[in-house]
Amino acid sequence: MRMCHLLVAASLLAGGPAFPQGDEAAADDVAELAEVVVAEPRWYRDEVRKDGEHVSVIPGEVIEASSARGLYDIVSQVPGVYAIKHGARAYGGGTDATAGLFIRGIGGAPQTGIRVMLDGMPQQQGMFAHPLADSLMLNWADRVDIIKGASSVLHGNGAFGGVINIVPREPEDGIHGRGESSFGTFRTQEHTGHLTFKEGPFDLLGSGGFFKTEGHRRHTGNWVHNYFGRSRYRLNDEFRLTGGWMHYRSRWENPGPTHAPFRTKGSIWEHGFNTSIENSFDRVHGRANFYSDFGHIRMSGAPGSHTRYESYGLDVPQTFKLWEDGECTLGFTLERYGGHFVNPAKNFTDFITTTAPYVQVRHTFRDTVTPSAGIRMNYSPEFGWQWAPQFGMHYRVLDRTTLYGTVARGYNLPAIAQLVIFPGASRDLDPETVWHYETGISQGVGERVRLNLAAFIDRGSDLIRTTGVFPLQRVRNIGTFTHKGLELSGTWTPVDNLDLYVAATGLDPDNQTQGNPGARINSGILYRLWKLRLSLDGEYADHRFGQDDEQDRLSSYLLLNGKIACEVGKEGWPAGGEIYFAMENMLNQEYQYVSGYPMPGTAFTMGLAFDF
Repeated sequence: MRMCHLLVAASLLAGGPAFPQGDEAAADDVAELAEVVVAEPRWYRDEVRKDGEHVSVIPGEVIEASSARGLYDIVSQVPGVYAIKHGARAYGGGTDATAGLFIRGIGGAPQTGIRVMLDGMPQQQGMFAHPLADSLMLNWADRVDIIKGASSVLHGNGAFGGVINIVPREPEDGIHGRGESSFGTFRTQEHTGHLTFKEGPFDLLGSGGFFKTEGHRRHTGNWVHNYFGRSRYRLNDEFRLTGGWMHYRSRWENPGPTHAPFRTKGSIWEHGFNTSIENSFDRVHGRANFYSDFGHIRMSGAPGSHTRYESYGLDVPQTFKLWEDGECTLGFTLERYGGHFVNPAKNFTDFITTTAPYVQVRHTFRDTVTPSAGIRMNYSPEFGWQWAPQFGMHYRVLDRTTLYGTVARGYNLPAIAQLVIFPGASRDLDPETVWHYETGISQGVGERVRLNLAAFIDRGSDLIRTTGVFPLQRVRNIGTFTHKGLELSGTWTPVDNLDLYVAATGLDPDNQTQGNPGARINSGILYRLWKLRLSLDGEYADHRFGQDDEQDRLSSYLLLNGKIACEVGKEGWPAGGEIYFAMENMLNQEYQYVSGYPMPGTAFTMGLAFDF
């Protein structure tokens, strides 16, 4: 029956989402430390790295063309990635937030098993160990890379279910920029802009944004300020200095579920920075990267709280090409995170410190087969040693056929909130661990079609969950779990001005059914004609539940979103741009991601963007 639903949805959505072709993504980011094999055509696309990892890539022009409002909306179009929201805009990422993110069944609210990075800088709230969804505006992004499955060797603690890395734009010579303003339903408004500058060895990227909405229900309003900057200076052919900065403020309200209203509201202030020096020699390349993130959260309601958090880290990877057709990466990571928490019942300060050396080796035989192996050894005084091995295989059978596979162990240390803050918290928690197994094939058909099929199994233990009902809640390790599934995706460019995309996901999340639909179809279309650009994206989801253990069955839904844009200026103007009109939930579907939080019906947005 589930497969029948998938086929019906595919027939409805097959004319749906795909995105424009763009330039090949840069592959020189030393944080990735892996060669990339690019699949054509390019909208959403799959990349198979030489270490066997399967990476989903969303180019910046896809983000620009889509009607998606933020990170959660855009990544949920990727097979195996699913976002749950309480309203039109995601904020936060914790238990009181209006958003949760899952990768192949791992994650949630808070999504502490997913590592999110801005230009290689980990982005997480130090006390609760989760990223803040609405702080991640994407108007400055060149692309978003998504690794699905454990990837702890190179990315460490938190890369338990996957990694999301937002890569900034590469500045071009001179001064360039883009500004955008839009207004829409629910008195929503958004204003963003970015500026790039490059001259000689120096380049600069600056970005800012503001979002505000009153929401589709009473007490669902929120607003966000977000700023991001990066500057780089090349000292010589061997060394480059980089500095990055991020600032974020927001306020929000949460009305609670319709069957039991319970209003809360809060505010967040966050600031982060990183500085690094990159080195590149004939046989050695890498970098030393120091990063920091700190801020505070104020919550009102019952009982109310104030959290000050901070995190610091140093990551030093170096890749050595000491023999032909192979290389070895050696690295070391030091992290410290935590802060101070106070409410009427608790007042304490706590930190967790981790250190981890790691190594990865790979070698290519006859330009065809590339096996790889690596391991990270993580130590913290609180939880002892955690080991994370990884084995991969990349096999280029033919020019357009690649087989790949990976076996990896991931780990996720308990957050301080789970140890001492949440009701029923316990210092007896063990780290979550998972063994990830994946195999797949990437197949090109001519110059215009690309297909990818992936099968995976995740076998984990000590998953941390909150059980019981307040005030008898308990935070505990619940034992073992097995997630397994299949993902099929394809892109097709039948003519130069038309891109098509479709993907199907089948997931068996064991008894972790909350936020993990068993069947999904994503699809899209992008059509360009003269100065017009039309984009549509669709999603069908079924076998959904509001609670674990297949409790609280939720109805299936079919969502269609669209955006039409028209170029203005360009020829003979000092600046060009576009005007656009977007619709979300075009079919006016009644649906919920979370029980008691009905999602908005059809919503409209009109906007103007200009480039210079």
